Amino acid sequence: MNAASPPQAPPMMASPLHSRNTNRKWSVVLPVSKNVWKPDAETRSVAVVEKTVGCGKKLSWIHAVDYHKSEEGSEGVFFIGWSDNLCCVLKGSSCVIASAFAHSLAVIAGLPVPQYRLVYYKKGDEFRHIKTMYRRLDLTKMETDRNKWNKSMLIPIIFEMEYIPGVSSDEVPPGYLSANNEWGVAALSQLGKLLIFDVFINNWDRFPFIWRKEGGNHGNFLFLPGNMSTPVIGLDQCVTGISPLGVSHSQFEIYRQKVQALMQELLSISPQDPQWSKKYPLVASCVHFLDSNTIGTTFTSREFDLIARGMMDCVIDIATKITPNHIQSLYNSFQAEVSELVQVMTWGIDEVGLYGLSLVNVPFLESMHSIFTDFAIQFQKK
Repeated sequence: MNAASPPQAPPMMASPLHSRNTNRKWSVVLPVSKNVWKPDAETRSVAVVEKTVGCGKKLSWIHAVDYHKSEEGSEGVFFIGWSDNLCCVLKGSSCVIASAFAHSLAVIAGLPVPQYRLVYYKKGDEFRHIKTMYRRLDLTKMETDRNKWNKSMLIPIIFEMEYIPGVSSDEVPPGYLSANNEWGVAALSQLGKLLIFDVFINNWDRFPFIWRKEGGNHGNFLFLPGNMSTPVIGLDQCVTGISPLGVSHSQFEIYRQKVQALMQELLSISPQDPQWSKKYPLVASCVHFLDSNTIGTTFTSREFDLIARGMMDCVIDIATKITPNHIQSLYNSFQAEVSELVQVMTWGIDEVGLYGLSLVNVPFLESMHSIFTDFAIQFQKK
């Protein structure tokens, strides 16, 4: 498909995100599953859970009608469904605090991530109600499909988030993720923002281009074709701090130098450079990764420029919207929650990892923030 005859902009779909503020209502639909739910086109219309994340209200677990374990996620990702066509996601993870920390920073920076809340064991009755829900729903299942939730409930913190209908990059219609249409322009810029946020928190799982390793999980980008305000959602963010002190100092220095090299590369980019693939290898590796997981699209310098510009814009957002005080305050808040939890726990105590809190290294994040701030000033002039 050439520039002379660009694809038509995809039709607008009902947005699952009403707004970006923390008090927005959850908008969710049942996930498509051959074994659990079989909603047709009409029943997949967007529905609204009458609870708001910001005020921390609880969902009615006693009225849930089924659950389905995702095929991805070793510790357990579960879709919970209600008869009125509603759904949410529950996740059990040994690094749940590091994930929650990353999601909180993303929200402050204005990045598109699912709204979430944490359900703590022995902090009210909700944890027990969720466990009771699983046991009740198991009575309706075949024996081979029961108790798949056990492992996730061994972790005394549940990561609860909104379910957002979308597709992975290899399911985006051919030609949509392109600089030739309005939605593609917005999506490519958003991808750049999420990729540079990964650098800020060292979220190496999505695409580890700083470490220059093969692989990456393109499934952690959720695409919403036709949604102009939120074309891409970032899933499964996680902070992986590297301490500047002690035995990890050398690894920290390697990472710091690579981040600075990436910033210098972004600063040197010339628009629509035909040699972009060779001259800017760090950013180009992201583009090649996305290109290889997208059907019917060959990325050119135009797509490269949009991703790079998104990266620079997010560097500015992180530098101006997130402060060292945000980082320290968030850490203090999660540390207090974990300390209180450990004191009341009689099982599942993670004294080493502290449920992912040990991955959140404040000096590391402050150092990254300092680098981002230094280059943000230069990017604003570019």
